[in-house]
Amino acid sequence: MILATATHRILAERVAEHLGCFDKVLSKDNGSIYPRTEKRELLVERFGERGYEYVGNSTDDCEVWRYANAAVMINPERGVERRARKEANVTEMCLSIK
Repeated sequence: MILATATHRILAERVAEHLGCFDKVLSKDNGSIYPRTEKRELLVERFGERGYEYVGNSTDDCEVWRYANAAVMINPERGVERRARKEANVTEMCLSIK
């Protein structure tokens, strides 16, 4: 399981360590956001097209979901669910995490 995030690498690594469930962290040292195509390319290069499942919530995630085997939405932004269902294989949606 990979944490692919726009959060600064230091914070992302702390979260991954705290949760203890990630094998790798993909983030940038300067905290800048991966362009959605770059994140998609990294995942497709590593796992192949349709070779990964992706969890997200924003319109930027739609590009990554399009090439995923499964799209999981958590608290999707307004309009994201409709778009994702047209463009990706949405397998699960959660409206809140407790």
